[in-house]
Amino acid sequence: MIHAPAEDGYRPLSEALVNLRDGLSLAVDRGVVTAAERDAFVAEVRRTFYPDRSWVAGVSNTRARAGWPPIGSRRFARGSSASVRT
Repeated sequence: MIHAPAEDGYRPLSEALVNLRDGLSLAVDRGVVTAAERDAFVAEVRRTFYPDRSWVAGVSNTRARAGWPPIGSRRFARGSSASVRT
């Protein structure tokens, strides 16, 4: 995970893998995504260099690699701001 400099309040510029996994577990529990979608997403973000990890990039890259239509994790990510790791 990377952060902005002090003058920008150290805001996160990428998403920690642990946060992505936790959010996806919640999404599976809530029926927003399937376990197969979660597994594909996690595999894709693990291939992504950590400063480039985000919900939007993960969804986009997973869809492109798998040839899927838009998946539910995009809806879930927009409504979730929980962070396991800040």
